[in-house]
Amino acid sequence: MFRRIARVLLLTSAVAVTAAVAVVVALSIDARYVVESFSPVQFDAEAWRAADERSRGSMVRDLIKRGLLIGRSRQDAIALLGPPDHERERKLLYTVDIGQRFASTPWPYMLHVNIDAETGLVTQAFYVD
Repeated sequence: MFRRIARVLLLTSAVAVTAAVAVVVALSIDARYVVESFSPVQFDAEAWRAADERSRGSMVRDLIKRGLLIGRSRQDAIALLGPPDHERERKLLYTVDIGQRFASTPWPYMLHVNIDAETGLVTQAFYVD
């Protein structure tokens, strides 16, 4: 009886240690991928227009921080960023990948460019998931 309990405890401990090691390895690989792949980059309009979601994600913080869209007309915002991925009433939407992951799968965010109904100018630019 004692041997059977000891064997079950040993097996349970081995499984727990293996699982813990697997989690640590998975997290370290994912974290390293995010840090290396998503270093912030200064916004460049030409690069943005030619970029994929990942490259845009590395520039979006700088774009917002510097307020490069605020006060521009809809046409000027599109000239700067290129055609939006989606468009809603008074809102241009661009998909960006800022490096967030859910179970190692990219979690896309949307850059929202809000346009005032009266003036036709950009009043806000922000990104959300």
